[in-house]
Amino acid sequence: MEKDVVIIGAGPAGLTAGLYAGRELLEVLIIEEGIPGGQTNVTHKIENYPGFPGGIEGIELAKRLKESIDDYKNVSIAMGSVERVIKRDKFFEVVYGGESVIGKAVIVCSGIKQKMLGVKGEKEFFGRGVSVCATCDAMFFKNKEVIMVGGGDTAVKEALYLARVASKVKVVHRRDEFRAEKILQDELKKNPKIELWTFRVVEEIVGSSKVEGVYVRNLKTNEKEFIKADGVFVHIGVIPRTDFLKEIDGIEYDENGFIITDENMETKVKGLFAAGDVRSKKFRQVSISVGEGAVAGLSASEYVESIKRGEK
Repeated sequence: MEKDVVIIGAGPAGLTAGLYAGRELLEVLIIEEGIPGGQTNVTHKIENYPGFPGGIEGIELAKRLKESIDDYKNVSIAMGSVERVIKRDKFFEVVYGGESVIGKAVIVCSGIKQKMLGVKGEKEFFGRGVSVCATCDAMFFKNKEVIMVGGGDTAVKEALYLARVASKVKVVHRRDEFRAEKILQDELKKNPKIELWTFRVVEEIVGSSKVEGVYVRNLKTNEKEFIKADGVFVHIGVIPRTDFLKEIDGIEYDENGFIITDENMETKVKGLFAAGDVRSKKFRQVSISVGEGAVAGLSASEYVESIKRGEK
């Protein structure tokens, strides 16, 4: 099978790239291993997306993004996990789910995955009290005490969401300053159901058949403390999903492994583009991913057209 443009990931960046490449009447395949819309599906509410005063539910925005490409018969979505991308002369071979497709251009919109704590008990209790998604699992902790580990936008948003159903949310953070937006920090500090456990790091998650609490180390006193909880939610940062690119030489990455591109979203490898959270940048927001997806879709389309004209 051969396509003009292959897009890896159907999050906001990938779907927008598909929309713009599709409007150029190119044959486009978007490969997604989960649900179209990506992490937007598990975001309770997005309050800063333009055009939606008061915000929009994440799952609703994901649905609308997917619907934006539904009328384009030249754009299709295949389900599967991308295993490898291989450079084949001018083109690329993308291997996924036991299938493969040749693309004249590839846009990487594979997004990110959550960093884990790497402490004792985390793997053992994952799915039995340890989670990385409050929107998915909050209802399992109705009227119970939970811990949120982290201090960025996602951690604070998830803590506020958990406070709607849990009896108490204990936010554990290694500093007393949070990276989250100021408006979110204000909400966090004013919420009577949220306790802040700052200057602490989690060292162990404990329990019998389920989570019963965590041991933390107080960074000021170096003392070990126990915090009782029925669940632990982890949001301490993200890692880009780029393992499938290891066979391609010439891609530049930043110190954290995110893909470096130019202003047209093109990498150092001609015909290979990147957009969305997988790309190296300072801010990661849905609106930024959508904008980058549009640029990547148009840039990839120009690249493919130049191939068809014999210029590449």
